[in-house]
Amino acid sequence: MRAFGDSITVGVGASAPAKSWAGLLFSNKAVSGSQAVDVGAAIQVADISQQSDFTLMVGTNDHRSYLNDPTKMEFFRRFYRQCVAWLLLPQKIKANDSRMTYTGTWGNTQANTFGKNTYQAGATATCTVNGTTVFVGYIIQNYPTSGADAIVKIDGNVIGTLNSFGVMNSVNGATYGPACAHFDGLADGPHTVEIIQNTQGKVFYLDFIAGSAEQSGNLIAINIPKMSNAAYLQFGTSEQNVIAYNTIISDVLAEFGIAPKDAFSALNPAADLTADGVHPNDSGHAKLFNLL
Repeated sequence: MRAFGDSITVGVGASAPAKSWAGLLFSNKAVSGSQAVDVGAAIQVADISQQSDFTLMVGTNDHRSYLNDPTKMEFFRRFYRQCVAWLLLPQKIKANDSRMTYTGTWGNTQANTFGKNTYQAGATATCTVNGTTVFVGYIIQNYPTSGADAIVKIDGNVIGTLNSFGVMNSVNGATYGPACAHFDGLADGPHTVEIIQNTQGKVFYLDFIAGSAEQSGNLIAINIPKMSNAAYLQFGTSEQNVIAYNTIISDVLAEFGIAPKDAFSALNPAADLTADGVHPNDSGHAKLFNLL
């Protein structure tokens, strides 16, 4: 089993690595300070081709950094969705896949080894995927030229637009990251998906397109635990804000037919956190392990 997440998954707060909730998992890929955007990038570069079982726990740094900013909360939703989609949709059609058909001028994305980008209005990327939901992976970047709108057509019908610009900087210094949008309510079966760049001179980054019928593997996703009252005050956040982010987590996981493991209810801040009011102590880590 491979674990992705932030410092809580790293094991911060436990008296020894073996006391951390993820300490006995097969491979711990968590990084302290990570937000969903950082975890998504880490998942993309991890070798998961031979893996089918994963854990994901992220969001503590998002709610204390993005707070209740509705735009940034939507970024969190799309970054978190990308984490889940990348792990559970192994048959995704990446942008450099031969199954993707292009018109216009597209180049290779420097941020990864599989993406494509275009500055040309009218340039298109088209492929066919299967299922009742279509997922489109792309990059959101805090850079002036990343303001391209892209039209999403499914079976010839305009179903939405995507924009690759956003002030989404993470506490670990990320100024761009992989995001994912979803379009549901489709009839079960094959669907032709077309992405049309709609803004001349601005760049749109395409990473992948996937259909829900290709979902496989097992994901244990854990929601965000409570912090102490002192920690809420220190970071300017609140228990209500944690609940709002956990609602986003639940909503995204529901798109994949998954329910989160409930760390929010399982951990008692008075008994299960270290003095910093954020990280679990040995008791808290044991309770997280018992959620698996």
